[in-house]
Amino acid sequence: MPLTVAEVFRENADHPAERSSPLMQALLLGAASDWDAGGITHAALQPFAGDPPGSALPLRFAAALHRLVLTGRAPELAEHYPTVGGAADPEGAWPAARRVLERETEDVQQLTGQPCQTNEVGRTVPLLVGLAEVARRTGEPLRLLEIGASAGLNLLFDRFRFGEVWGPPDSPCRLPDPGIPLDLDGVRVVERAGCDPAPLDPRDDEARLRLSSSVWGDQVARFRRLQGALQMAGSHRVPVERAGAAEWLTRRLDDQPSAQGVPVVWHSIVRTYVDPDEWRQVEALTARPDVWRLSYEPAPEPGARGVPLRLFGSGTDPAGDVLAHGTGHGPPLSR
Repeated sequence: MPLTVAEVFRENADHPAERSSPLMQALLLGAASDWDAGGITHAALQPFAGDPPGSALPLRFAAALHRLVLTGRAPELAEHYPTVGGAADPEGAWPAARRVLERETEDVQQLTGQPCQTNEVGRTVPLLVGLAEVARRTGEPLRLLEIGASAGLNLLFDRFRFGEVWGPPDSPCRLPDPGIPLDLDGVRVVERAGCDPAPLDPRDDEARLRLSSSVWGDQVARFRRLQGALQMAGSHRVPVERAGAAEWLTRRLDDQPSAQGVPVVWHSIVRTYVDPDEWRQVEALTARPDVWRLSYEPAPEPGARGVPLRLFGSGTDPAGDVLAHGTGHGPPLSR
């Protein structure tokens, strides 16, 4: 029997990432209780009661509320959102959110209906670890190909600053040191490209707002990283092609640009959104002997340790060489 909306929200609130956000915990658990009580949440979210598990309904709902905060339409809720300077106790966030939901029911419903769309630049921390390893093993320059690239921000990774160890010191996007010894001298990208079924243009105000809304309202460091990456993308944008993963990879892997390099296919927290048949095509395409694949996807087994960064390529374990573990948002990493 499919889970109810309340059950989906409670299950999501128990994920390790959500447990790190008191605000998300308060919103998701409050909405779940309100649904069970037949409150305004039930009226607003009823159209999505049959959404498939991978549609990220709780995250879409939270993004809708954050958007109202960012656009100044929910001042009572903004008091609980550090991303806009709020400092009130997160435990009081749900009563404020409920008042907003009663006032803005139709708009919250319309915004919740939009597909989940994030571009978590924190995941460039495991990306850097993976690229350093491919460069070490091959000694070749790299062709970085990202599937599920959203606005293409992660393709700008070498314009970000990682602690005090790598990247332009004056970059507006600052990320933690990977915390893992790396030889970064060989990391040289000669091509970068991405695809997404619904790409966003980071220069577009609406796209920037959608991405900003998807960050959780009490995670200020993530919010600032995103704003810095969006600033960089204003002048250094990498266009993302509107295409499915398998069809796009088929073309890109057969394309040999004048600047030769090793193809490195990168994806992070994307697999759940891709049809299983198409994913099997992706795995077949990237199993070619001249292709490397960096996978940053949650492990399927219950109780797994964080999110593994796996490297697939010549000489690796069939299940991928695990290079590090991180969180759904990237750092901190550990071996």
